[in-house]
Amino acid sequence: MIHGGNIQDLLEQTLRPISTSIISSNTNSTDNDDSLISIQSAILLSINNGSILSFATNLNLIDSNINNNETSLKMMTLLCKDKWQENENDEPESHYTYKYNNNLVETKLYNYEIENLHTCIARIPKSDLLFLLTADNQFPYGLLSLKMKFLLNNSTSLINYKLTNKLT
Repeated sequence: MIHGGNIQDLLEQTLRPISTSIISSNTNSTDNDDSLISIQSAILLSINNGSILSFATNLNLIDSNINNNETSLKMMTLLCKDKWQENENDEPESHYTYKYNNNLVETKLYNYEIENLHTCIARIPKSDLLFLLTADNQFPYGLLSLKMKFLLNNSTSLINYKLTNKLT
């Protein structure tokens, strides 16, 4: 059984900002620019239909001045899920194979740029579940992949998890 509170906490942990230091390329300068960057959204979704099962976001989903962020989040999820499915069924794009849980399981991490956002998507091995991370286009793909590895390492109980259509 998926315990919503545990998944929600895990997704929210991935949203924590990361402090980065950018060192000036000017060799005479000793100025460092420290900044905080964070992921926009962390999402658990169904492979079967792309529905969002749980998510955490830094976006303001209530602000009416923004182009309906909740709908945008759902559309981004469907776009990424479809792109992932194309790569899994056809010749895959460049990806990173990640082995974890003492090398007992592996999954593919795909990084995409979709609508000026950087995304990382991975299947929880042998399950009907995907994790999706979205960030603005300034967020490095390497850090996005590290955040995905964090999610995968902390969700080993979801390996082999199958969704059911039964209503009981």
